[in-house]
Amino acid sequence: MARHIIELTTLLPAQDVFTLLSDMRNAPSWDPNVSEVELLTDEPVRKGSRFRVTVTVAGRPVAMEYTVRQHLPPHRVILAAATSFVSSVDTISIKEAGKGCRVSYDADLAPRPLFIAFTPFIAASFAKIVKDAEAGLRRRLEA
Repeated sequence: MARHIIELTTLLPAQDVFTLLSDMRNAPSWDPNVSEVELLTDEPVRKGSRFRVTVTVAGRPVAMEYTVRQHLPPHRVILAAATSFVSSVDTISIKEAGKGCRVSYDADLAPRPLFIAFTPFIAASFAKIVKDAEAGLRRRLEA
């Protein structure tokens, strides 16, 4: 339904980028739409870890519970979430490149079956969220 892929190169080491992006508690440092994150499972972050993430959507807070589906440091993490109206899968791939690394962040959002009619609204809200998140991520990884 709505998919956005961010690709960028940074001088930061792959492990640092992996740590930043695989632990959702770091999201408020780069995504202005994320206001609060709570780790719901024990440390360390790994496959099966869960986070409660509060995201601002159309000016309103929406709580989403993310689960780490795949955790392969420092190269790949898959984070999945669902609400009553959408499901989301974020696939983050990191590859060493010169003195830094190349990052691919693939965000895929789909409405739940009962909310298919709201696809245009969901897609428009998602586009704004992704634009803000991409700008924040680029700033954070350039620091």
